[in-house]
Amino acid sequence: MNPAQVKTLPISTTVAAKGASLLRVEELDQHLLGYDSATQALDVWCELRGFQRRTKTQAKRVSANAVLPSKSVYTALGLSDGEEIEYRKVQLMRDGLVLSEAHNWYRPDALTIQMKECLAQTNVPFGRVVQALQFTRRTLQSEILWCPPEPMPYFVLRHHAVLHKPDSMPFSFVIETYTHHLLLDRTR
Repeated sequence: MNPAQVKTLPISTTVAAKGASLLRVEELDQHLLGYDSATQALDVWCELRGFQRRTKTQAKRVSANAVLPSKSVYTALGLSDGEEIEYRKVQLMRDGLVLSEAHNWYRPDALTIQMKECLAQTNVPFGRVVQALQFTRRTLQSEILWCPPEPMPYFVLRHHAVLHKPDSMPFSFVIETYTHHLLLDRTR
């Protein structure tokens, strides 16, 4: 294509569009903070924005070597060094798009045998697998990863959170990083 044929947007339009996108990231952050299950939050978010309604958010296991948990993960889960902890890494997807990448360390002793088998053998999202535990979520850190006028990165938001059983026992520590695909609005 001839460079003279390339249409460039006026700077004010570009800045306005980036400002609107940043507001959408902040809206996404507030939406996620309103749910105990990130999977459920993503299902609702995507349905409101025109993603296919007949499909739900699915997990795609990422083959990765187990990442050793930091001391802060052990502390957040109330574990002593050497106590058993499992690791699972997935990409949450919908309509063929990666919505987020999740690192999850969890206490296998807090789950049923069926839950442990499901997590080990399937691509069902963690939140759906453990839904029967009626867990609550405490977000430890929320971080917006993009600052206009820089170009929008692939990952735009990150949450660190701990999931608790109704008796307040922590059983899962997650680091979830959300992609720019969540900023799409397919209703237009």
